[in-house]
Amino acid sequence: MNTLIAEFQTTLLILFTSILGGLLFTPVALKIAKRYRILDSPGTAAHKKHKYETPLAGGLVLIFVLTSVFVIFGWHFTEDSWKILAATLVVAVFGIYDDSRGLDVKQKLLGQFLAAGLLMFLGVQISIVHFSIGPLTPAITNSLLTIFWLIGVTNAYNLIDSADGLAISLGITSSLFMIVGSIVAFQVDLTYQATIIFGVFLVLLFYNITPARLFLGDGGAQTAGFLLASLGILYSPAGLERLSSWFVPVTFFALPIFDTCLVFFSRLKRGLPFYKADLNHTYHRLVRLGLSPARAIWLMDLAAMAIGAIGLFALYQGPIWANLIFAGLVVSGILVFFYLERAFEIVAPAKPRTAKVKR
Repeated sequence: MNTLIAEFQTTLLILFTSILGGLLFTPVALKIAKRYRILDSPGTAAHKKHKYETPLAGGLVLIFVLTSVFVIFGWHFTEDSWKILAATLVVAVFGIYDDSRGLDVKQKLLGQFLAAGLLMFLGVQISIVHFSIGPLTPAITNSLLTIFWLIGVTNAYNLIDSADGLAISLGITSSLFMIVGSIVAFQVDLTYQATIIFGVFLVLLFYNITPARLFLGDGGAQTAGFLLASLGILYSPAGLERLSSWFVPVTFFALPIFDTCLVFFSRLKRGLPFYKADLNHTYHRLVRLGLSPARAIWLMDLAAMAIGAIGLFALYQGPIWANLIFAGLVVSGILVFFYLERAFEIVAPAKPRTAKVKR
């Protein structure tokens, strides 16, 4: 009992420190971003509808608070937590440099691969496959799954950052469910790390709601995505069957993952580069279907909460029922995917025809 009380107190202290750090450092980060021209200019991409240059300061705030909390509460974090921090800092450096000077897609992926490779080298990776798949040994398969998961979720949070308040509110939801999920899993180290993101994002949401005074940028979105994805790898509830829990982190990050799949296959279908920014995200389609921007964000947040709650419910079911629930979520996601894709084709404005000039 004393241990539980101590862990609860530490969690509250980390939350308080994260919020306080965010409140104190955000004004400083805004000045740094303006001083060194780490700004997002309007009109440089299809989804950038803001009117004025906006500081890309979210990554600076997140990294400052993340490292500060680790230094202050260092003895509370496990060895795996420090390994995750080391790899996350690699993503952060590349992301903040991208916000400042700009990187192409290959350079961004290089940073993500380096971070994933470092995390695996340090011994943190997925280990759910224990049999060979053709020429693939369990070690190779698990390594490939780890890279796919880390880079996929990292980019999912980066891609969904297409509207004021959206990525941060979904990050708050994901980190909150990770906090709850890790508490019931008795993995207090995951609780502490998720609490940092939760606290910082509560502050950043205030600055990011319309009209936004700062953006997350690649430094913020990729860092949060990579950190949450890393926590998902370590998620393994004590006393519960692995077959009933392996997919639970997927439900915590369901909306960014769904949006990435929607955008990826939509762009693939239309012959567009997968990294080319456009207005085909879930948010944009909901707005195009008639929802106000605020209601579209609220709907996505509520959907994220519902899916996360279903994931926690499935955690306490037997393997068969748990995986049937997950399968039901996947089927539902596919149906919504086709609905939004079909609706997009109906309401999308037709391309203007080029008038023929008679000679």
